[in-house]
Amino acid sequence: MDDLSAAQYKSLIRQGSDVVSIVAEDGTVRYQSPNSPHIKGWERDELVGENILDYIHPDDRIHVAEEFYALVDADGHIEKQIEFRFETKNSGWIWLEVTGTAPGPEIPIDGYITTSRDISDRKEREQELRATKRELEQSNEKLEQFAYVASHDLQEPLRMIGSYIELLEADLDGELDDDTQEYMAFAAKGADRMQAMIDGLLQYSRVQTDGNPFETVDTDAVLDDMLQDLKLKIAESGVEIDRETLPTVTADRAQLGQVFQNLVKNAIEHGDENTVVEIRATERDGETEFTVADNGPGIPADRQDDIFDVFDKGGDSDGTGIGLAVCQQVIERHGGDIWVESTVGDGTTFHFTIPDKE
Repeated sequence: MDDLSAAQYKSLIRQGSDVVSIVAEDGTVRYQSPNSPHIKGWERDELVGENILDYIHPDDRIHVAEEFYALVDADGHIEKQIEFRFETKNSGWIWLEVTGTAPGPEIPIDGYITTSRDISDRKEREQELRATKRELEQSNEKLEQFAYVASHDLQEPLRMIGSYIELLEADLDGELDDDTQEYMAFAAKGADRMQAMIDGLLQYSRVQTDGNPFETVDTDAVLDDMLQDLKLKIAESGVEIDRETLPTVTADRAQLGQVFQNLVKNAIEHGDENTVVEIRATERDGETEFTVADNGPGIPADRQDDIFDVFDKGGDSDGTGIGLAVCQQVIERHGGDIWVESTVGDGTTFHFTIPDKE
């Protein structure tokens, strides 16, 4: 660049897409490149001699002035970039992205160089994205509140149903025929199942809002606690757990344990006494991948895309159909991915990743 002639510099300025200006210490425009009308709407000679701060939106003017005078006070070469609203001649306000340069004594320019580009379209898209984000946040908050309130409101009627069934069984002990006893057993089981579904919905609705801060987590210890909680269920099912040493990650300890528990319970519910559940982990750049695999019946290919949906139980399972949906919510909160690989008759492997975090 040092070898360019003055004519070549002028050619670059004329052909550039950005508007180049030279501004004096007091903000007076000394030079405008010829493409000024295409962006700022003013002819170049209409701005020369004017104070550029007079054309900046009042809400942005103080901040722009502070940044500009920081250039003026700079010792040697310095650059600053700023975004602000600029008044055009006929089109109202546009957003400009301006890079200001204090050239320093080695460049013989009497003033401060600025290059401006119109970013109004980008600002409009950003505003639309912010509005959409706010709407989604409000919608999610309302859904979470609805799930929480609805679930709590359903708790008491279910407790009442269960209590009255127990009272009826106690009062009519020995007087009920086999069919009636079976019907009451169905009713009690239905109430219990509904209670489990409500509890699952509460867990699902709270994943994003009631999670704990991320911390350094000993995954081995988390798995120990989870297996202890499922000790009776594992013993009753006859399922064998084959685990390896797991690494430390940065996560919500309680939610990570919830993921392991839901995946192991899923294998137990769909397996039998010959089922083996293998729990493994692989560390690589940027993340840790965990796998929970079993040699159970497998999942048909046409159902594998649906298993993370709420209330998708899969087959004849007695589960609520919420556990895997909770797993997906938790892993997404951690910034990871969860997916399944399965072949009917040849078992199922769930994979999930936890990204590395400082």
